[in-house]
Amino acid sequence: MLFHMKIRKKPLTLTEKSLTNQIHFDIPPGLELSKQIDVISLTKSDLTFIKELEPIVTEHIDVIVNQFYENITRQPNLQQIINTFSSVDKLKMTFKKFILELFRGIIDKEFIEKRIKIAHVHVKVGLNTKWYISAFQNLSNSMIDLFDKQIENRMDFVNSIKSVSKLLNLEQQLVLEAYEEEMEKQRKLQEEKRNKIRQVGTTAEELAAIAEET
Repeated sequence: MLFHMKIRKKPLTLTEKSLTNQIHFDIPPGLELSKQIDVISLTKSDLTFIKELEPIVTEHIDVIVNQFYENITRQPNLQQIINTFSSVDKLKMTFKKFILELFRGIIDKEFIEKRIKIAHVHVKVGLNTKWYISAFQNLSNSMIDLFDKQIENRMDFVNSIKSVSKLLNLEQQLVLEAYEEEMEKQRKLQEEKRNKIRQVGTTAEELAAIAEET
């Protein structure tokens, strides 16, 4: 008598599942950003895998956001900026939307423009780059902890760290570059103001000299 045993199919890994994900990776031609993306090796495969991580991030988004702001508000200077321009509750809502957008599997012109706007806001509220970088590392740590707890397959975990690290690096590049441009713009405006003040001072001295001569 023969016994036929059913062979259970091994469940697909996140990496295997991600191969069927639909993503949108469209960088406008002529941008130096294309070279930056090549340097960090961010590919469509990374984006498809990031899209596969979206349900995990969505399910635990409140934990990520709360942990992020718990660390941020420990710094009195950052808490002061928050109290001056907004509130923790409002920023949590905005930050939640920001994180979820990262895992939509979309990098395009709109994605880039939003990151540039973020940089301009940071400059206007007086957030130094060192605090922005520190906060971003905080977010990265939270992501690693989350994936470590939720992803059992070793290769999936490694791929999640690699792909998300590349995405966060691109995010930082976009924001910091726009940050530098905005700061340079502010410096030029200040220099123009100082030049006008010097011109007024020179004119006043000339008028005083003419009056004395007269």
